[in-house]
Amino acid sequence: MKNRIQQSVHTLSIAVATATLLSLAGISALGQRDNADLGILPPDSFPFGKSYTEWSEAHWRWVYSIPASNHPAFQDGDIDLSQYQPAGPVWFLIGSFSATPVSSGVLATAHRTATVPRGKALFFPIIDAEASTAEGNGSTEAELTAAAESFIEPTSDLTCEIDGHPVQDVACFHFISPIFTWGPLPADNLLGLPAGTSSPSVSDGYFLMMAPLSTGRHTVHFTGTAGISPNAFTLDITYDLTVQPKGPCDKDDGEAP
Repeated sequence: MKNRIQQSVHTLSIAVATATLLSLAGISALGQRDNADLGILPPDSFPFGKSYTEWSEAHWRWVYSIPASNHPAFQDGDIDLSQYQPAGPVWFLIGSFSATPVSSGVLATAHRTATVPRGKALFFPIIDAEASTAEGNGSTEAELTAAAESFIEPTSDLTCEIDGHPVQDVACFHFISPIFTWGPLPADNLLGLPAGTSSPSVSDGYFLMMAPLSTGRHTVHFTGTAGISPNAFTLDITYDLTVQPKGPCDKDDGEAP
């Protein structure tokens, strides 16, 4: 009888342990999805006909093309995400230029709510910087690259979550551009330079391209820090997005990546 009881207890223990392991495995499988499942396009891909580096250049041209008085980088709460977006299949998201002093340096946060048409891909920097001749950062590609790198490095706390699921290997999405040109600037521009200014520039940062989200509600949350305390710049940005269904007369803006 004693041996049977011991055997039953042993069998029960194995069953409980097995069930626990299976349960934990299930939780892990549900809690972690790979980047393809999240719609994050690979860093070596050419989404919509451009490399990630080319999209980073386009993003900076977009940033500087918008009047400072109504710039999305200063917006919070409910916003009209369609304002100033480029034509085509990709819309841009942005961090924030509204920074608050903290013990480590400055912290820029935003929690935005917006609507996105179904079928729009989203491209955004987790954290980035650029260096240009017009801003006094150098005149050659080597000088501008060194300046851009000095603005962004070292980086830390690079994260992105899509609907609560973390993007994997965010550090692999690091891109330094060759020299490119932004401008001409509008009269009311972020840099306070004369209207019409154009300049050679180099971009350095961490960028993600996300394939079009499904109809419904989604949350995109990303963080990043450039520099070290007490002069660090930290971003913490959340987008609560509602993706609208396509109407019967809507057309695709471009080819799928």
